[in-house]
Amino acid sequence: PLAGRLRAALATPAMAHHFDTAFLARLVDQHTAGARDHGAVLWSLMMFESFLRNLADGPTHASAA
Repeated sequence: PLAGRLRAALATPAMAHHFDTAFLARLVDQHTAGARDHGAVLWSLMMFESFLRNLADGPTHASAA
C-alpha cells in the first residue's frame, strides 16, 4: 500500500543527492515483486527522506520564551 508514496519519496532531489535513484527504484521493484525483502532498508530510506524534508522545512513549532 505504500509503494507509490515510497517511490515518490525515494525519487526526490534530496535523495538523488545522496543515493543512486535507479538503484533505489530497483530495491522497490524487487520488494514489490516479492523477489527480495527489502522492507527494513526501504523503511529506513523513507525515514531518512522524511528527516531531510523536515530539516529543509526548518522548525515547525514556536520556541517557548
